[in-house]
Amino acid sequence: MAGMGISGSTDYSALFSSLSGNSSQNTSGVSSSGTLLADYASIKNGSYAKLAKSYYGTDKSSKQTKAEQAEANKTQKTELMSTKNIASKLSSAASALTDNKSLFETKITTKDKDGNEMTDLDREKISKLVNNFVDNYNAMVKNGGDSTSKPVLRSAFNMVNTTNVNENLLNKAGITLNEDNTLSIDEDTLKKADAGTLKSLFSGQGSYASNVQMSASSILQSAQNGLNKLSGYNAGGTFNAAVDTGSLYSSFM
Repeated sequence: MAGMGISGSTDYSALFSSLSGNSSQNTSGVSSSGTLLADYASIKNGSYAKLAKSYYGTDKSSKQTKAEQAEANKTQKTELMSTKNIASKLSSAASALTDNKSLFETKITTKDKDGNEMTDLDREKISKLVNNFVDNYNAMVKNGGDSTSKPVLRSAFNMVNTTNVNENLLNKAGITLNEDNTLSIDEDTLKKADAGTLKSLFSGQGSYASNVQMSASSILQSAQNGLNKLSGYNAGGTFNAAVDTGSLYSSFM
């Protein structure tokens, strides 16, 4: 059975002339003819093409807006991933102090430069762990202060406030709170600090370090929630159906 083909040279007006010339057709037929003629006119003047572009595509300004949003999301994702990484390191540095109770109770025997034996806490190990804690704390202060995430900023503020409350005790251990909210260490004072002071600052639950760890965990969770939101998932790991997924399919139009 031969198929019906329409070539580029087909005279479309001939296809519709019989429809418009037959005055004996009923009302339904006339209506149908009018519709077909209107469709023909739309095809001829390019209206269909414009409608198709409007329906399946986006205008230049819309595409630009989506591109800008995608770039903004990319920047925010990078920021949140950095925050999450720094908060994780601070939490680990705090745990290395708070979870090691023997560090502030067990004494070791060493010799001074003259060969005299001394029994004391492992000051070198304590100094190393405290320095690591302060380095990560300072990195968190800088990162948190530059964050565009309100939950991260709030938790970072709470962390700095915890440090302000413990400033006097920190000073006794040779740790100074600077004007930019970072910390600096005087090694000699730290290594000679009273064991009770060090224990209050860094050992166990309720200590300064444990409170900082709680803030770090809160910052980490806030960063993760932000990343989940950007990827379309909520804090519980469930996909958020309210997220605009149109951009996922626009490339197929």
